[in-house]
Amino acid sequence: EFDEIGFAWLATSYGVVRTDGINFVTIGEEQGLKGETTSDLFIDSLGNFWVASVEQGVGLIKEDTVVYLEDLSFLNNKDVNYITESPFGKLWFGTSESGIYSWERETNKIDSLNRSNSPLPSNTVWDIYFDDSGLLWVSTHAGLAVLDSELNQRMIYTEENGLNGFAAYQTYEVSGGNKWVASTNGVTIVKPDFTTENISELDGAKLNYVYSIIEDEYNHIWIGTE
Repeated sequence: EFDEIGFAWLATSYGVVRTDGINFVTIGEEQGLKGETTSDLFIDSLGNFWVASVEQGVGLIKEDTVVYLEDLSFLNNKDVNYITESPFGKLWFGTSESGIYSWERETNKIDSLNRSNSPLPSNTVWDIYFDDSGLLWVSTHAGLAVLDSELNQRMIYTEENGLNGFAAYQTYEVSGGNKWVASTNGVTIVKPDFTTENISELDGAKLNYVYSIIEDEYNHIWIGTE
C-alpha cells in the first residue's frame, strides 16, 4: 500500500514495514502488533491503516504503534486473509474457515457471510472485490462467488463449470471490463456476459498456481505465479 504522502507500507512475515525507498521503519510486537506474520494491510477511505496478522485478528496502526479496538474483538484469534471497504464505507474481512465479516463503524453493526447463510463455495476467503455495477466478487478456496447488492447468488464458478482450478485467489478487473481470476491452474477471464475463457500457459510455460494479477498504465497485465 502507498499512503497519501508517498510512503510504501509492506505486510511481511516480520511485521509491517514503512519505507520511503531509503529509510525503513518496522512495526512489530514491540509496537503492539500481536503477531508479526502479517497477511494483509489496508488503508481505508478515512486514512486509517489496518493490519491483519495470522490468527491474531486485525489491528489499527496509529503513529507507528498498533492498537486493537474492542469493537473488532470478534476477530480476535481469527485468521484474516483480506481487508477491504465497501462503496458504502463498511469494512469487510475475509477469513480462513470463518467466511466474511462486515463492520459498520458508526453503528458497530456486525454481519457475517458464510456457507450456512450464503452461496459461498468455501468459508476460506482470499479476496473480496466490489465492481462498479454493484456486484460482489468473492474468491474462495473452493471457487468464485458473484453476488448481487442484496448478497444473492448471481453466478458461482468452480472447476466443474469453467474456473481454471479448484480455488480462486483474486478477482481483478482490467480495462474493458473483463474480470481476471487467479486460480490454481492459471487464469480464468470472466467476460461481462459471464462467459469464461481460460489461460493455462503463456509461450509454452504453464502458469499453474496464480496468486496475483495487476494491470499497469500501459495496459500490460502482470501475472504473479508460484
